[in-house]
Parts: sequence; C-alpha cells; structure tokens
Amino acid sequence: VLGLGIALGLGLAVGFSQALSKLLLGVSALSPTVYVATALFLAALGLLASWLPARRAARISPAQALLGA
Repeated sequence: VLGLGIALGLGLAVGFSQALSKLLLGVSALSPTVYVATALFLAALGLLASWLPARRAARISPAQALLGA
C-alpha cells in the first residue's frame, strides 16, 4: 500500500509540477533529487507508522488479544 501511494503520488507530482512551477523556488519542476528525497522520507514515515503498532501488538499473547483481558 505504501509503495502504491508513493508511486501514485510521484505520478501526480510530476503531472502538477508544471502548473506549480511558479511556486518552486530554487529547484526545477522535475528535479529528481527532490522527488527521491520526498519518496524516501514518506517511505520512512510509513514504515515507522506501521512498525510501532506492530511491535506493540507483538508484545502480547494471541490469547490475551482475542479475549481482550
């Protein structure tokens, strides 16, 4: 899901970059460095957001999770 979101986001960003090029200061509309840095940042945030709850859930036993006790 994270990869699909990043791929769609990058596609939309490239599509809208020409319309927003007047607002970009100091970088070109299709700067690969900006796109790669943004994709890596969002991927790191997505992995952190999914890892923290998974780590917390892994600390309890399955029976305890099912019983809600």
